[in-house]
This record gives sequence, structure tokens and C-alpha cells, in this order.
Amino acid sequence: HAKTLHDIGVRQMSDTDTTRVLLAHAAHRGSHWSYGTDHRFDAQRNVLASSKTKKMLSSLTSMGGGTFFDATQIDSVDDETSERNPYCEGFNVRAASDPDGYTRATPDPKHHGQAMRSSLRVEWIKSQALEMQGLWTRGVFKKVLRTSLAPQDRVFSSRFHYKIKRKGGEFDKCKVRLVVQGQHMKRKNADGIGDYDDAFSPVPAASGFRTILSLATQLDMFTDHVDISQAFVQGELLPGDGNNGKVFISAPPGYEEDPLYVYRLLKPLYGMPSAARAWHTTMSAFLKREGCETVGFEKSMWQVTIDGHRILLGAHIDDFVLACTHRPTLDAFRLRLLDAFEGTYEGPLEHYLGCEIARDMTAGTTQLSQKHYAEEVLRTYGYWDTPPRLTPMKPNTRLSKDDCDMSPKPDFHKRYRGIVGSLGYLVTMTRPDLAWSYSELSKYVQFPGQAHMDAADHVLRYLRDTWDETITYTRGTRRINELWGWVDADWAGDTDTRRSHTGYILMMNGGPISWKSRRQDNVSLSTSEAEFVAASQAAQEVVYLRETLKDFGYEQHAATEIYEDNLACIAMSENPVRRKFSRHIDIRRYFIRELVKAGIVKLIPLRTHKMVADALTKSLPSPAFIAHRKVMLGHVPFALKFLGSCRDYIPDVAVRGFKFVNHA
Repeated sequence: HAKTLHDIGVRQMSDTDTTRVLLAHAAHRGSHWSYGTDHRFDAQRNVLASSKTKKMLSSLTSMGGGTFFDATQIDSVDDETSERNPYCEGFNVRAASDPDGYTRATPDPKHHGQAMRSSLRVEWIKSQALEMQGLWTRGVFKKVLRTSLAPQDRVFSSRFHYKIKRKGGEFDKCKVRLVVQGQHMKRKNADGIGDYDDAFSPVPAASGFRTILSLATQLDMFTDHVDISQAFVQGELLPGDGNNGKVFISAPPGYEEDPLYVYRLLKPLYGMPSAARAWHTTMSAFLKREGCETVGFEKSMWQVTIDGHRILLGAHIDDFVLACTHRPTLDAFRLRLLDAFEGTYEGPLEHYLGCEIARDMTAGTTQLSQKHYAEEVLRTYGYWDTPPRLTPMKPNTRLSKDDCDMSPKPDFHKRYRGIVGSLGYLVTMTRPDLAWSYSELSKYVQFPGQAHMDAADHVLRYLRDTWDETITYTRGTRRINELWGWVDADWAGDTDTRRSHTGYILMMNGGPISWKSRRQDNVSLSTSEAEFVAASQAAQEVVYLRETLKDFGYEQHAATEIYEDNLACIAMSENPVRRKFSRHIDIRRYFIRELVKAGIVKLIPLRTHKMVADALTKSLPSPAFIAHRKVMLGHVPFALKFLGSCRDYIPDVAVRGFKFVNHA
């Protein structure tokens, strides 16, 4: 096996080694270099300009006692990166504080060789030394003789992972991680043969993070950000890791070590499938000792009350968000956390998981955005300088599998998948206005055609116009910490399967905390059935959020109001009416009726032109879409008119700078 050969010192031949062997073989057969007439010499001289010929001559020189060819002599690192240039060619912008050799166009090295011949070589060497020093200091591993290993022990290779960390689009640091090649580890079977027992480790949903921000805005909470350094190695190995609790690795490329020795891991290391679970187990044990309790259905969100002051916590692996109204209590808890685990206090929450958070506690607002990430996406795919569009897709757009290319070109296919994946992270965190277009594009990632790429092009042009859009939460006096939202469905909207499409948005304190746009699982036979299914899906998310809010200490005592524009659906949710047309609906979809009966959810009638969730089910004309976008992102308040009533009702919080007028 290649990895086993690598462990015992056998290496795959490089291009240079292969060239040397071929040249030696040619010399043995009596081959020789000869140049004929002058024009033949000129032709050969032109060939010498190629990089391959230069490599061959370097190898030939080394055979005659010259200097051995060294890969570090290469100046160019073109086509040798793990990801595309995030800012396109020529975007060589740098700040005065940036290290020598860095620009915003500098890519991440794919492996040690590329790092050593990149412009940041000195920084990478420092970061490698710092990483190894930290691991030795923490007692992550110890050296053992390879001959002392049992026959059943496996030695896994390791490598350095390189990443340029940027904060707010600006250079932060060159980060190096020692990682195990854990892709070769296998889960233990029934006979106990394998390398680990379980690898699952929970992280909070994005809606949980937004819930904390929404509560912090309304309650004037201080929000802090804590980053745990080398979090995985601060955990403890799980009982089922390795062979009888023993895991061995070899030294990484670029780190000098005696080949007779290997490392035995004493703590989890990045790359191990069970490392995240081991860290979460260790972290959870500490929080339980501090009196913290998990909230709702989440296992990575907690709350604790200390001296009458409640602290809200969310942890995405090693990134902690802490929120509390009392600064001394928050500071004391944070210090205990950093005493238990080595880490850094990043100050008030400003950057988290690629998002930017801007809080104005005086005005009572919080803005959540991904403008730097959006800029990176646009520059990556060459859309930063293109004319913008007003909507994500052209009105009445319907993509179809009839436009699929069953054999897309690799570059075309890679570009399409990259665009869709980039949009997916925006939709997950901060951009509900892109949810429908992302849902449509993602259906064709396997066999995209030109029509699908044209639609993706339109979405990116819209993103160029709205790259700095933000979600806004506002402190107000109406509907304080109260959950509400909209739900809608597009009946038979999918032209390929005739399935309907669900879209819902759930709001709290002026801004959205959860949304969804997805194709339904079954074909609906009527608009009321499609709306009924959509309402049931929205109700499931309502139950999750209500449980989270309850355990955070902000229980929803009244039914959660969800605005629905189909009267038949509302009637079906309250009573078993229209049995002739609804008796075939899956029993699971009657979940909404049980919640309405229990007083957990209440569907409220709403005129269709006021249905904000309509923007998550289809492509709308620009006036309607822009109006809905402003409301769903929390930029303007939601004014609605009930069906059968002539009075205007403002259910949202009062927003500074707006004057509400009763038109009754």
C-alpha cells in the first residue's frame, strides 16, 4: 500500500528523478546531443525556453557533478494551489501592515512543497515551528521506536495544512495545522476491528446563532467572542480510538525526524474522524461542571444563570459566542473558560463563521452580513465589474432537466458546482433573498447545461448589486422576543416532477432567524394541499425554535402566528373540513392541525400581495421582490391588511425613523 511504503521510507519518483533515469538509460545506449546546421540550433534554442527542457538540463548537469535540482528554485506557483485565486488575476492589493510577499490574491498552498516556494515562505516556516512547539508543549504525542509496535498497530501519515486567515477581508495570520491522514481510518465493526467507535459531533444550527443575536439586541446583552487555540488537542482521546487506545503517526513532510521513530498520540489531533467528538465531550464536561444546561434540541448551545444573570452560549467547534446583560458576570465566566482551555478573547463579537456583526447598543440595532465573503465570491468568478441585476432570476424563470448536459466539460462543471456551493453558504447564514434561486440551481449540479449556467450568471449579477445587504435586528416595544413569520407554497412549481415548492420565514425582534426554500417531497393535487404541506414544514421549525427560546428563558406563551394566504389551508388546519380533497394527504402533514389545536401555532389570513414568503417560492418581478426583500431582512416594518378587515396592523417592532399611520 502506498502509505505503508511511505512509512518505511519508499518514495514515489518525482518528475526530476524520472528524467534522470531516462537520461542515464539514453547515455548507456550511446545517445548523444548533436546540433546540425545553424537553423537546427536555433530551433533547439527555442525549445530550451520551455520549463521541461530546463528541468532536463538541470538533471543532466547534476549527473555530471553539478548542483542537484531543487524544487525551491521554482519561482512560479501557477496551477499549484488548492483553490482558485479568490480575487482574480491582477488583484494585488495589500495593506501596509501585511507581511512581505502577501497580497489579497495570494492563494493557500496545497502542500509543503508549494508553501516552501511561495512568497510567504518565511511566514509558513514560522507557523510550522509554532504549531509543532504548541503540540509538544501540550503533550499531544511522544516518540516511540517503530520496532516497538505490535503487528496490529497501524501508523498513519501526517501533513501540514496551510491556510491564510483573513478577518474582515484583511490579512490576519498564516495558520498551519498538523493533521492526520484520517481518511484511511475506518470505523470499528462488530468485532472491534477498526480505528474509532464514533465520529459524530454536534454544532448549533445557524438559526440558533441568529436567535442569540436577536435576543441580545432586544435585551441589550453584551456579546463576546472566544476562540479556543488548537481546540482538538485540548480534548481527551476516546476509549475506542486506535488499537487498544493507541494511535500512531509518522512525522509530517518538512519536519526533520529520525526515521526509526514514530509518534504515539496522547490527545486527539486534527484529521482524526473522532477528534471533534473528543473535543466536544471534554468541553461539555467542563460546562456541566459550571452549571450550564443545553437548550432545546441543541447539544452545542447552553444557558446558565449566575447570581441572577443569565448567560447564553453557542459553540461552533472552537468558536464561542457568549451573551449576558451583566458585564462583570460575563467577564468572570469568560475567564474561567480560558483558564480551563487555552484560547484568546477576540473582544466584542464582530466576526463569526465568515459573518460580520455590527452592533449599535445605543440605537438598539444589530446588523449581520457576509459582504466580504460575497466580494470574494464575485471576484473569484469574475463578476465584480459586471453590470448588476435587480432580481436573482428573471421573472417567471423555470429551469428544467431538459436543458441538462449529460456530459458537461470538466471546467464548466467545476465552475457551476463552485458557484452553487458558494451561494449555499450565503443562503445558510445571511441571505434568505437568495434561497429560491439557490434551491433551483442546486437541482442541476450533477448535469448542468448552458441554461443553468446562464441562470447562475444572473444570480451572481444580482449578488453584485446586493453584496453588502444585511439582516437587521431592532430593539423595540412591540412583539418583544416573540416568534412569528410567513409561509407560502408554489403549487406544481417544478416542471420536471410537478412537485410544489415550500417557502417560509420566521422572524423575531425585527429580523429573520430562520428560513427555508425547498421542493416538497410529494406531488400535491391542489393548491390547498401544497399550502397545507408547507405549513406543516414551517410548524416543525417553529417547534424547534420555541423549545430553544423556552430553555433560554423566553418561553412563547401565546401561539406563534404564521401568515398564510390560502383560506382553505387555514380551515384545514383548524377543522377536518374538505375531507374529500384532503383524506389522501400523508398523516405526517396533519402535524400542523395538532399544533393548532394545542395552541402552539396559529395560521393568520393574509393577502397574497403582502406574502413576503412568496419571494422564496418563485421568481417575482423586481418591484414586488425588492419590497419583500426589505421586509424579510428587517430593513422596513411589516404592515399587513387582514382578509375581511380594512384596518392596518403593525405586528413588528417599532423601527426608528418610521412613522406609522392608521389608514382605517
